[in-house]
Amino acid sequence: MNNIKFIQIPEVCPICGKPVSVVKENDSEVLMCMNAGCKGKLLGELNAFVGKKAHDINGLSEATLQLLIDTGLVASPIDLYYLKDHSTELSRLPRMGAKKIANILDSIESSRNTTIEKFIVGLNIPLIGGRAAKDIARYEEIRTRESGMLYPFETFIKDAASDFNFTCIEGLGTERNISIHRYFKENYDYVIALAEQFIFSKLNNDKISSENDSLSGKKFCITGKLHIFANRDELVADIESKGGKVVSGVTKATDYLITNDKNSGSSKNKKASELNIPIISEEEYKNKLN
Repeated sequence: MNNIKFIQIPEVCPICGKPVSVVKENDSEVLMCMNAGCKGKLLGELNAFVGKKAHDINGLSEATLQLLIDTGLVASPIDLYYLKDHSTELSRLPRMGAKKIANILDSIESSRNTTIEKFIVGLNIPLIGGRAAKDIARYEEIRTRESGMLYPFETFIKDAASDFNFTCIEGLGTERNISIHRYFKENYDYVIALAEQFIFSKLNNDKISSENDSLSGKKFCITGKLHIFANRDELVADIESKGGKVVSGVTKATDYLITNDKNSGSSKNKKASELNIPIISEEEYKNKLN
């Protein structure tokens, strides 16, 4: 007896009525609502928006965000920038004292000064995480500089709203390119309205010195504990500031493996040895490659 049941995939979100799309994520296909303003995913959108990789707004925990949603004070990330007009309503909420409210509002105001990378992360575009946002931001900065313009944000908006092919950026395949354009098709007005709340960094059109581009095209993999740099993010930032790129695994395309334990039996050390990829310490990285 055939017990196979076929499920009809909905064309619109049952909550907001906007179009849904099947998005390929790793080896899975996920049905997603593409509407940034969908109430069904508002809490997740806000969590991503206020997170450290996006706008880093302190004091807005998930519980606090849920409270703001439940009371109708916030129905979109844009509403966060108008909370200063609702101080009285905020003071009536549980566990919202004057000091906490002031700290939240100050943090929101501070977040207005932002970068294209943070803005992209805050949009929470399906398949576009922190790494992809960083790659897009760097590429759009180069395009902006080459065109003699000042704001990479404007270049990104123009590309995302047109038929620009983002697959020319390493690490962005067809699915991510489709996801960006699909998101902008559904949410262009929202993106523009949100952007009006921010002051974007202006590009420094001074010629990039050879020192700042000394690692251009080089790929690094990092493994093990660090001793010179405070943490891995600091080392990654140093590499990327000089034009290099950090990858998660060792492949033939990797130029260096950075580790302070060259004799470790880790899989990355073994792979680097098999492929004859130079294994260097933090000290060697600083003294030889900078």
